[in-house]
Amino acid sequence: MPLPADGLLVDVYKLARRIGRSGAIDAVCQHVVEQAARTVAAERVSIALYRADEHQLVLTAACGYALTDLDDVRIQPGEWVMGHVFACRRAVVVRDVRRLRAVSAVTRRYRSVSFAAVPIVAEGCVLGVLSATEKAEDEPFTQRDVAALRTIGGVAALGLAAARNEAEVLRLTHAATIDALTGLFNRRSFDARLRQEIERAKRSSGTLAVLMIDIDDFKDVNDTQGHPAGDAVLQAVSDVLRSVVRVFDFCARYGGDEFAIVMPNSDRASAAAAAERIRERIATSRVTVSVGAATLRDDDTAEEIVQRADDSLYRAKAAGKNCVRVAPSGTVAQLRPTTARFKERPSRR
Repeated sequence: MPLPADGLLVDVYKLARRIGRSGAIDAVCQHVVEQAARTVAAERVSIALYRADEHQLVLTAACGYALTDLDDVRIQPGEWVMGHVFACRRAVVVRDVRRLRAVSAVTRRYRSVSFAAVPIVAEGCVLGVLSATEKAEDEPFTQRDVAALRTIGGVAALGLAAARNEAEVLRLTHAATIDALTGLFNRRSFDARLRQEIERAKRSSGTLAVLMIDIDDFKDVNDTQGHPAGDAVLQAVSDVLRSVVRVFDFCARYGGDEFAIVMPNSDRASAAAAAERIRERIATSRVTVSVGAATLRDDDTAEEIVQRADDSLYRAKAAGKNCVRVAPSGTVAQLRPTTARFKERPSRR
């Protein structure tokens, strides 16, 4: 029994509201296939989205069967019904798939011989294909069913476009906080997090430590073995830092061959122990590091605690490298003039 026009409008309105609250692409797709199944009385409905990196359509959501049963299915544009709909950008209704020249493995999984599919198009770009099979009572799909699927596909296109825009915003936001080479947080993220943790520590009368870590003789690695080898060293050191620090410590690439860690709830002894663990673990590889540490004072700013950790790092370098130095609780003499915050410093070979 075809769905009355007013019934379709109600379905579309409900779908639009659910999609508007979904956000994630997978959730949008799942809402769409479930609504499409109800609207055209199909037991099985699926969405295949185009992945530009694979140049293929990949099943993203399904109703009526487990998506994991088809997780190995990839459809080339132009291949079979869904690939044809994607490539030609036109809806297709097949009353009997057995009459098709090429019947894919996907087709043989279905009981029904009728199939309907429509492209999902947003701003002139085909995002994927919405398909339905196994209509109630094994009846063939009609042009009216195709029209209903088109309408639902239009709502899906809007939801997917919005979800992709949101996902892109999140991706760019994430990229702005992460160092591309090491996967650690970057300098800007470190600066923001350090300020947050200082404020939190002062409100709760808690403790806080900062570690500054520098790879010893890193310039020699680049000069003698090349920059790819240097990049590999940076990545290896980053992996060690991730494995050694606590889950709530904040680890960042500070710049060049230098790393920094914010350690909430850490006093001088625990900071020194953590620094030594890092030094020992890295020393088992082909490079060594020097580590400087400082703990938060009552009147410290972010710049001041970083400065004292940095001065301790210079002391570790001066002591012969591959060692740890922790700033004393009192005022210490500077080994060098105080540098402005965020100025790039040359490598401390």
